[in-house]
Amino acid sequence: MPPLREAGCQQQRQLEATESAALSIDQHRTDQVYAVVQAIVEAGHANFRPGHIADALRESGHPMLSWEIRGELAQLEADGLVQSDPATGRLTRSADVADDGSPDSDLEDVAFEEALAELEGLVEQMEAGDLSLEASLAAFERGVKLTRHCQASLKAAELKVKVLTESGELEDLDVDALDVLTDAMRYATLSGGKRIRPLLVCATCTGLGGALENALAPACAVEFIHAYSLLHDDLPAMDDDELRHGLPSGHVKFGEANAILAGDALLTFAFETLATAPISRTDVRLTAIQLLAEAAGWQGMVGGQVFDMEAENKQLSLSELQALHAGKTGALIRVAVQIGALFGNAKVDAETYVLLTEFATRIGLAFQIIDDVLDVTQTTDMLGKPAGSDQKAKKSTYTSLLGVEQAREQAHELLNESLSMLSRANLQHRLLIIVLAAYLAFAALLYFGGNAEDVAFNAPDFARAFPDRTVYLVNHRGYGGSKGSPSEAALYHDALFVYDHLLERHDSVAVMGRSLGSAVAVHLAANRHPERLLLVTPFDSIASVAAATFPVFPVDLLLKDRFDALTDAKQVTAPTLLVLASDDEVIPRRHSDALAAGFVAVTPQVKVIEGTGHNTIGGSDRYLPLLRQFLGAGAAPP
Repeated sequence: MPPLREAGCQQQRQLEATESAALSIDQHRTDQVYAVVQAIVEAGHANFRPGHIADALRESGHPMLSWEIRGELAQLEADGLVQSDPATGRLTRSADVADDGSPDSDLEDVAFEEALAELEGLVEQMEAGDLSLEASLAAFERGVKLTRHCQASLKAAELKVKVLTESGELEDLDVDALDVLTDAMRYATLSGGKRIRPLLVCATCTGLGGALENALAPACAVEFIHAYSLLHDDLPAMDDDELRHGLPSGHVKFGEANAILAGDALLTFAFETLATAPISRTDVRLTAIQLLAEAAGWQGMVGGQVFDMEAENKQLSLSELQALHAGKTGALIRVAVQIGALFGNAKVDAETYVLLTEFATRIGLAFQIIDDVLDVTQTTDMLGKPAGSDQKAKKSTYTSLLGVEQAREQAHELLNESLSMLSRANLQHRLLIIVLAAYLAFAALLYFGGNAEDVAFNAPDFARAFPDRTVYLVNHRGYGGSKGSPSEAALYHDALFVYDHLLERHDSVAVMGRSLGSAVAVHLAANRHPERLLLVTPFDSIASVAAATFPVFPVDLLLKDRFDALTDAKQVTAPTLLVLASDDEVIPRRHSDALAAGFVAVTPQVKVIEGTGHNTIGGSDRYLPLLRQFLGAGAAPP
């Protein structure tokens, strides 16, 4: 193929790909954004803390989040795929460009109607079958050019937006003027947040046997409502907060009017997204739209916000405060579970639906109580929003009515009740429990596994065993899909870094290590002050174990990383529990006993689980109850 012809074909393929992307913007297709919640779920499942998903949203190409027509045209022109006449503003696309890059003079001034008529004539001639082979090829080539010319003309027309002026004339709309609106919408949706509501939609849907794909549209719709509510809540006429998720509030960054309009746009777009959800049951969509409208409107979130403003400078009773937050905070959490149930199983029975609604009501209330506690126990930097704002506004809160400790106790009680509701609904779905563990806990558990352990396999059991704690499972470098090479210095550094990070978000952090991870945990406890220290199949030092196992080798000369837990144990002050396997074939008992005897400031508890080995201890019925008892969590939930 001649070089110019090849270049023209490459340019054609690039244009077709670009036009396909542009077409998805013009058609306002919502399916591209649904994959965003998949990223949210995967992030939350991986480490119990959904990370930021800005990149995922930006890459989704969703019209609500990336409507940048001018930018698209500028890029097309920079790539040589679009030519514009400064005088007339006419767009010449590659359909009008010959193989050598110059405009096709015979098409440049051809109107759309003329080109379409000529194309129809060519089609009739070719269908008649009277043309010679040479004439057929020429007609086909001409037809391809005409087709692309018509497509380009339509695209140019679509990209040229008109508005009707007061004089009755049509004028070009400056698309750039809308950039500030879409920027504000992106900002409100992408600037941090816990994503608990879309996670609940997805978790409930999949917990009832539905496909995750069914949940993504309603999950996005619920999150759009939440994002709009925060934009409006922060306004000077409302809560007058200038910080949200550690960043300037929407009205601070974009102006009050644009923040109001961006919130309006997100509100309406939520219902558009839900109405066009890719599910065959129209009745499910209609019911979901009704539920979301009720939850977001005067009977739910908006009504609760009015109640909240009216309650400033007033002392509410506990029942009044609960009623306030059942609307302001709880309504959207409740509808997230309800809609997730509908999209997961349109025929969900009434008893299960009621139990799930009660479950959501309790976690919604617990969520607000925790928010009140954090408002008085953490700093502005830790919260990402102004700390103590409720106190300054003289609002009634659970901490002002009950005190911090009693408020915490009530949150834990509500959490346990919500787990009971899940059990009664036969919905012990691990993602739902992970959501609870991640967001409704004051305390954390930081876990370091063995050298060859993929800690993710502990997620379901730990989430169920410790519902009152956020559980962080840390793979060593180079293991469990993580990157890097393990070394003593690197693992110790990672442990201290993660612990310090968690202390910014939790009142207390307990530390647990198994096998190699026990040495990492002991080192952390020697240099920090964790709430408690749990060690499973621990040892005194790698050097000691290796020397006993390979007595003929000069271990002291060969070992670079010694993981000397015995030396670190002398500095530990946290209450400590050692859990040993009776038949440990990897760590001989004397090495665990030596470590237990090496603690100076504390006397550790030592528990031996009979009939277990180094790699089977976690499967014992006694294993998790021992850990729960030591952490003060009592019996495991049903």
